[in-house]
Order: sequence, then C-alpha cells, then structure tokens
Amino acid sequence: MHLPFCKRKCFYCDFPVVAVGAAGGDSPAAANRFSDYLSLLLRELAATRRVGPRAELSTVFFGGGTPSLIPPAQLGDVLDALRVGFGIAEGAEISMEADPGRHSAHFNAQQCGVCLKSACVHVNGYLCPCAEQSCP
Repeated sequence: MHLPFCKRKCFYCDFPVVAVGAAGGDSPAAANRFSDYLSLLLRELAATRRVGPRAELSTVFFGGGTPSLIPPAQLGDVLDALRVGFGIAEGAEISMEADPGRHSAHFNAQQCGVCLKSACVHVNGYLCPCAEQSCP
C-alpha cells in the first residue's frame, strides 16, 4: 500500500510523495490530507473486485513515504478493509516503513490491531538484528 506522506522529500527519492512539514501528522493540515487520501483509498479497496479463486493475502507492506506518520487507527482501518475485501492469512507478514524518531513500532502495531513479532532496522543497506517478542 503506497501511503505518500513524508515530513520532507529526500533528495534521492523518486517516489511521488507529499511533504507535510516538520510537524508530521501532528498538524491539522496534514491530518486532513491523511483523511482525504485514506477515504479515497478505502473507497477504492471496497470497489475492487477479486478475480479468480479466493486466496488470502500472505503479506501486506505499507510503503511510501513514511507510513508511520499516519495515525495507527487509520492504518488499522486500511487493514480492516483488506481483511474484508481480500482476507489476510493467519500469520501474514505485515510490514511498514517507519520513522524511528516518531513512534515506537510496538505502539503502532498494537494500535493497528497487529501483533508485532519482530522489529528490524535497516541502516545504510545493513540489517541490524531483529528484536523478537511473543504475542499475547
């Protein structure tokens, strides 16, 4: 899922993104942009028809942009729409690009209704060790 919002557009980025400023999602203007975009995304998901046999999604990736700028409850709405329209398999991998200075990954996952099994960090092309946890 492409969620095209960032605090600023990085010089190396070729993706279509909307820079919402240093306040990120905390400004009323950014919150309105998130809501408008997500309303259209949810309408498109509801209108999309499945072709062929029903197979649940085994992965969901939120990219962008910086999807962690979007409030967790709104990300949860997108996951709910995917569950209804396509199904999400038990144990599916749900991942998201995040701004580590913005939120705790555990907070985002819990607020979205997802159990976070691991948190991994990529730094300059290197994968740092993942922090594993068990889900309640």
